[in-house]
Amino acid sequence: MITLDVQITNRCNYECEYCYSLSNHKEMGEETYSKVIEIAKLLNINAIEFCGGEPLLHSKFEKFTKIAKDFNLILRTNGILLNRFNSLISKYYSWVCISLDGLENENDIMKKSRTIISSKDKFEIPISNIKVLKKLNPNLKVLIGSLVSKLNYKNILKLGNYLVENKIPIDVWKLYLFRPKFARAKLNEEKFILSETEFDKLKFDKLKTLFQKGSKNGGECLIVAYDGNILLGNKIISNIYEPHDKILKSVSKFIAKVSENKTITYI
Repeated sequence: MITLDVQITNRCNYECEYCYSLSNHKEMGEETYSKVIEIAKLLNINAIEFCGGEPLLHSKFEKFTKIAKDFNLILRTNGILLNRFNSLISKYYSWVCISLDGLENENDIMKKSRTIISSKDKFEIPISNIKVLKKLNPNLKVLIGSLVSKLNYKNILKLGNYLVENKIPIDVWKLYLFRPKFARAKLNEEKFILSETEFDKLKFDKLKTLFQKGSKNGGECLIVAYDGNILLGNKIISNIYEPHDKILKSVSKFIAKVSENKTITYI
């Protein structure tokens, strides 16, 4: 699967200290988004993954979704605001990826919020929204992504047991090793850093589970930022307003690497 991540906003209702995004409350404009779709077709992209920030906060989320309806659509979200768009998402999206970093207590510790929300709601609202989406469209694929750090790794497998025992209708559980690459994650390295050795001890076979250590410095995703910059991780490699031949030259060599990573996840 050749996937382009599109950061339509870096606004977020959370302020997670391990995040790679800089939350300066910017969002992608319609002109820039039209260029993104144009470039996606140029690169023979077959899937667009909306990311942020929290993409559901974008003022044109519904319009952007419908414009991209000919692609396989993937949504990356913290799951709190899904109820605003359940019908839209269940109709147009192939995958919804929701971040939960443990059971109620660990998830609350890992995720700082910009708004007043209880630890119970941080955990139960995404779970409830998953159930609603699956009822609306049983064929919709759901992934729960968990960032694993020294704050939650001792109890992280309890989340997997909870998902199985409560028959939460997800298709994949993916655990990511915290990497202090850039932005807030880099600033808070000491708080979250966990060794690869500890991460490798984690095993879970009660549902389809993926473990990703990722690279220490680079990026595994091809991203178009809200301002039109095309990035691999945090490295700018092009811009959507550059000539098509220049974009192709800059981006094509990374397509295979990105495709391999995404295909492992979304199959």
